[in-house]
Amino acid sequence: MVEPGTDEALEQQLGFMFEFATPGWSARCAAIWTDFLRRSAWETLAEAPALVEAPDVSLVSHVRATWAISRAVAEVAQTECGLSCDMEALRAIAALHDVSKLVEYEPAPEGARLSSIGRTYPHAVLAGTAAAEAGFPELVVNVILEHPYHPPHVHVVPKSLERIVFHYGDQAAIDTILYDRGVGTHLEFRRFFAVP
Repeated sequence: MVEPGTDEALEQQLGFMFEFATPGWSARCAAIWTDFLRRSAWETLAEAPALVEAPDVSLVSHVRATWAISRAVAEVAQTECGLSCDMEALRAIAALHDVSKLVEYEPAPEGARLSSIGRTYPHAVLAGTAAAEAGFPELVVNVILEHPYHPPHVHVVPKSLERIVFHYGDQAAIDTILYDRGVGTHLEFRRFFAVP
């Protein structure tokens, strides 16, 4: 089911996604979000969580936070270090990096759980594929595909400054929540190799 007024809901909840200077990129991002929402078990964008471990934190809130932090890191890198990020690419990465969570997760009595798609495909494979099919540059697709912080991507050598900046934006946005919930953060080895 597609949320009524999906385009308006997207613009209201993910406004930064509609501020691209590159023609067509806002429409492509919106189409990708609309398609994943249509295929999902969520009634509205607001219901979809950022994490199974924190179903009260919305996916759109996480995406907004990731963009805000990534943009701030890129601006500091520019003003303090003289390093320049492709801000259009960074905006696209932030907008699309977790869109596939709409189908990777599904509603459950405890709030959310991995769906059959989420148990079948590694996180972000479908998001990266959608970005590639929509014609986004390899830089955007590469960062989306490599952003998950779990094997095999934990020790990936970054191929761009945008990858580094986005990594820290995403981790700051998510690890603060994980820490608050008492769940292992991405800084903790136990998150990936814990023995029950």
